[in-house]
Amino acid sequence: MPRNSDLPPTKNELKKAVPDLLYTASQAASFGYLKLIEREHFLILKAKIPDVDRFLNNVFLELSLLFICKTTEFFKCPDRNDANDTLFAYRYLPEWKGSWVVGEHLYSEMHKRLGHITVMEARHAKLDWPLEKMTFSALDYWKAFFHDLRTSPIYEDSPPEAELREYQATLEVIARGCRRAFSTYVTPSVGACAIAAPFC
Repeated sequence: MPRNSDLPPTKNELKKAVPDLLYTASQAASFGYLKLIEREHFLILKAKIPDVDRFLNNVFLELSLLFICKTTEFFKCPDRNDANDTLFAYRYLPEWKGSWVVGEHLYSEMHKRLGHITVMEARHAKLDWPLEKMTFSALDYWKAFFHDLRTSPIYEDSPPEAELREYQATLEVIARGCRRAFSTYVTPSVGACAIAAPFC
């Protein structure tokens, strides 16, 4: 059965889904979390699994890219072919006209390479993902969204102001941690698994 046979979300369903949006926003910074904790907590693993750096970099890189991809889809322009059961910023903010969190071409590449096993890397080599730039772009979009969400018709003039401020503050803390993580991260030399390569 086609997904568009589902009904669009109700106001109540949109409200209930707001915490899930914060989860997506937070997970877009997954690679930053890895960089903050790996030096202190992965020494034992490194002693037992020599290649653990490359493995964990790839896991967290793919995770970050997946949630950045979801974020980009959430904030895109409305389209009449959008699935009724999928959440988009314009369902919360009717005046939202849409924008690309990352470029449309980059989004298309992420969608292909993360969602499918393709020949793209064999044919065109690994992509140099601008992960730091994409991470902060995603976090900026989410912070602005939660700021504007207080004006959403889903709340019928009674927005949960304190909760929305807490969401924004949470994302600001995450952004600060990511700034610290990316500022101390040294991209490995050519031939090692760099931030540019989801699979090595």
